[in-house]
Amino acid sequence: MLAFARENPSLDNIRGYFERAEIPVAMVVDGQMHARAHYIAALADIANPNVLGWKVCHRRRVALHGHGAVQNRDIAHLQSHLRNFLSPSNMFLVPLELAGLGELPHFIDAIGDDV
Repeated sequence: MLAFARENPSLDNIRGYFERAEIPVAMVVDGQMHARAHYIAALADIANPNVLGWKVCHRRRVALHGHGAVQNRDIAHLQSHLRNFLSPSNMFLVPLELAGLGELPHFIDAIGDDV
């Protein structure tokens, strides 16, 4: 949303966002997660592209695949996932009414990786 608003935050700004739980860490934070987690902001709790009529899509898949505790997952896989998930170069916007296009491999290929 900061990029959408043409803002360029400093590392100190980002630290402050984390401290104030203003960076979403999940789509929805349920009661169990809220009780256990330190960072509890959910995408549903903040201004997000969907509210403004846009769907955020990814060029490279960001799904973690599978279930289970994060503690039992390979740290290198989690780091790679986080980089892919948060990387602006891995994101593109599609109007919300056309959101399904952003999931189609042919459409993603047409977007390209050379941005």
